[in-house]
Amino acid sequence: MEWTYFLDLFGTFVFAISGVLTAIQKKFDLVGTLVIGFVTAIGGGTVRDILIGRSPVGWIQDNNYVYVIIIALIGS
Repeated sequence: MEWTYFLDLFGTFVFAISGVLTAIQKKFDLVGTLVIGFVTAIGGGTVRDILIGRSPVGWIQDNNYVYVIIIALIGS
């Protein structure tokens, strides 16, 4: 595995935490917080993949992204 892959996973982790903290600050409920964290973590990459015609999108091809997001959501 390349170091860029680990940086990508780390960025996904950080963005998930960022989304969760913002949702908590806005006083969202648990489900809303999880949705905002997940969308914040993978939203930009999903839009990019759709615009360039890549199918399926990147996070669906690699389960590690989902695992990293779940860890970030539980940890925050």
